Amino acid sequence: MNIIGKKLIEVKHHVRDYECMWAGIEDLYSETLGEILPPFFFFSISGTGNFAYAKGEQYRQAAWSNGMVDKMYAFMSPIAGFTYKHKEGMPFEEMISVAKQEIDEGRTIILGPVDMYELRYFPKIYKHIHIPIHYIMMVGYDDDKVYLIDGGQDKEDILYRAARENLVGVLQVLGEKNKVHQWLEAAKLFEQSGLKIEEMVNQIIDYLLKQRENLEEVPQMILEIADLEEKAYQQLLIRA
Repeated sequence: MNIIGKKLIEVKHHVRDYECMWAGIEDLYSETLGEILPPFFFFSISGTGNFAYAKGEQYRQAAWSNGMVDKMYAFMSPIAGFTYKHKEGMPFEEMISVAKQEIDEGRTIILGPVDMYELRYFPKIYKHIHIPIHYIMMVGYDDDKVYLIDGGQDKEDILYRAARENLVGVLQVLGEKNKVHQWLEAAKLFEQSGLKIEEMVNQIIDYLLKQRENLEEVPQMILEIADLEEKAYQQLLIRA
C-alpha cells in the first residue's frame, strides 16, 4: 500500500506467545503456498532440533536449543524455502535507513532482540518486566513513524518450559492427522519433561531471589528430564 508519505506492506499475521521471531513469517509461508501450519510449527522445529544428549557410564549431559534466532533462520531457510539477510551492529540511523530501503523493495524486516519493557503497547509489561529477547516485524513507515506487527500478547504470567508445550502441540496435531502413535507418545513424554523443566526453572528463580536456600534437587531434575527426553526422541526415531 502506497499513500503519499506512507509505505506499507500488507501482511496477515497471527498472535501467539513465545514465537515472536516467526510472527508474519509463518503467515507469509502459509499465504504463499496455501498450507495451514500447526501452532508453533516453525518455532518447534527450529528450536528443539538443537537438542543434544550424551550418556556415559558415570555421567549424563543434556543441552537444549539456545534460542539464537539467527541459528533458527539458518536452520529453517533451506527447509521452508525462504531467503534472508542478517545484519547487526549498525548505528540506529543506519539501521532505519536500511530497513526503509528493504520496505521500498517489498521486503519485511524482523527487528530484534528488543526489550518488551520499552514497548508501550504492552501496558502490563511496559516499564514493569524486562523481557529483552522479543522480536517484531517492520512492515512499513512514513515521515514520523514505522509500522510493526507483533505476535506477542500482554500477559503478566510467563511460564518457561523450554518450548516443550509448543512441541507437544505440533506432535499431537501431526500424530492425529497422520495416525502415528509414536508421535503421540512422544508428545506425552515432552509434556512431562516440560513440566519438570518449569519446576526446575522456578526453583532456580526462587534461589536467585533468595527465596530458596539451595538447589539440591536440580541435578536429579536434570537427570529426570534427560530420561524423559531420551524416551521421547526414541519414539520419534521409530518408523510408523
